[in-house]
Amino acid sequence: MTGPNIRPVIYNDIDYDALDRDFDRVKAKVFIGNNAAFLGPLMCGLNFHWSMNVPTACTNGITLQWNPKFYWSIPFETRITILVHELWHVALLHMVRRGSRLPGPWNIACDICINNMLVQDGYTWHGFRPYIDRSMDNLSAEEIY
Repeated sequence: MTGPNIRPVIYNDIDYDALDRDFDRVKAKVFIGNNAAFLGPLMCGLNFHWSMNVPTACTNGITLQWNPKFYWSIPFETRITILVHELWHVALLHMVRRGSRLPGPWNIACDICINNMLVQDGYTWHGFRPYIDRSMDNLSAEEIY
């Protein structure tokens, strides 16, 4: 999945080889998680890029981008959570289901839907404050929006 990493700018203070090695360990955890049979193959079909152009991590359903400085700023277990979070955006077809909805509020609704599910599944968010609203457990992104 890391394949040829396209980096628009090389930052001297970032060791991309170390990032790639660590990210491989994070990806391996997806294959042993609760939804491994579903999320693992999905993850393998995504392109991946380290990018200083995103504040945290994001996906458009085809490519997953991750800010390398943000990546190093959070604990290993939270890296797993965020990767699984991005995979659920793809799995739940959030990009396609948005339709004519406003992108910002739609993304927040999708984040709440996914993050509530991840909390229920025991994932950790140490070092990061996601959108979570447990009063909306089991609601779809459309219902939250």
